[in-house]
Amino acid sequence: MAGKQKYGRGISFGLLDIDSCSLVRELKSDPDTSIGDEIKRIILTKNECYALVACTEYTSTFTCFVVFKLETTTTIINDDQSSLITGSMSNCTMILTRFNCDPNFTFSIVDTNNNGDQYMLTILRTNEIIIWQLNDGEILFNYDFNYLFNDTNIHEINDCRMDNNRLIIFIQQGLIYIWDITIPIGQFLLIANICDPLVS
Repeated sequence: MAGKQKYGRGISFGLLDIDSCSLVRELKSDPDTSIGDEIKRIILTKNECYALVACTEYTSTFTCFVVFKLETTTTIINDDQSSLITGSMSNCTMILTRFNCDPNFTFSIVDTNNNGDQYMLTILRTNEIIIWQLNDGEILFNYDFNYLFNDTNIHEINDCRMDNNRLIIFIQQGLIYIWDITIPIGQFLLIANICDPLVS
């Protein structure tokens, strides 16, 4: 769970023990750094090493991300192995890059070389797809799919989904595009283009 800090402009991220419903750990972002006005979404990467809190701003269409790196330690209880997630303030990294995107259009993406969960994919409002690093927010790859349209207008994205490394985007005019995305070379392979005006 996540919430705004009582003092300062940062956020707090809480890890709960489901069995006891108790707070295991609280991680905090820098209270002097503004992270937006409203918390919209929490994203947990596939290997549970990172948690991202997406925050939007009332005065713009941008989304900021606060990235918490989670440490996992293994404890032995009654000869059974169990996993316990811990963390500290030093494990919170503020991603200073804000993206002009819907907070729901960001996904964890799998590196085919098994380098761990280091990358995120975000679809921008400008009809571009970016892949960025979790540790510093650096944009590694940028793919502009405006060339698929016959006009120069920015097309509104109704919805999108990510399944493994296959990205599906639904555009407002009943257009559906499907890509296979390869990391770390940043290859975007368009494998399907569906036009159905009855889909809305």
